[in-house]
Amino acid sequence: DVMLEGYISGDVNTTHSFKSTGVQVGKVKANRLAFTDAKHKGNVDVEELVTINTNTVIVGDIKCNMLKIDGRVKGNLDVETETLLLDNACIVGNVATGKINPAPGARISGSIVLRAAMAEIEDDFDFDIDFDFGGEN
Repeated sequence: DVMLEGYISGDVNTTHSFKSTGVQVGKVKANRLAFTDAKHKGNVDVEELVTINTNTVIVGDIKCNMLKIDGRVKGNLDVETETLLLDNACIVGNVATGKINPAPGARISGSIVLRAAMAEIEDDFDFDIDFDFGGEN
């Protein structure tokens, strides 16, 4: 696991978990990521879960499998399975996700696209019409 407790200007790339309680300017690529009381400016690409707590501010796009937010994010979110927005979540940007679960206090300024729902909706409109009335014209 990689832990950031101070300040860094540069990218972090690890196949393990990354935990940040510090300030970073740069990209992060990791297996799992937890921001606790952190400030981050740069894009995030994570294989599994990203957790962002109440006192964290992220400026950059986030791509991950699952996202749990109770902090502030300015950027677009690309979440494969589920996005959990807790009471203090504040997102300025677009969200593309499989499923979203917002708490009553969560705020979003941007569009939301639910991938699974879009596939099901398209299937709802896929049908054939048979105009055979059994007689001759």
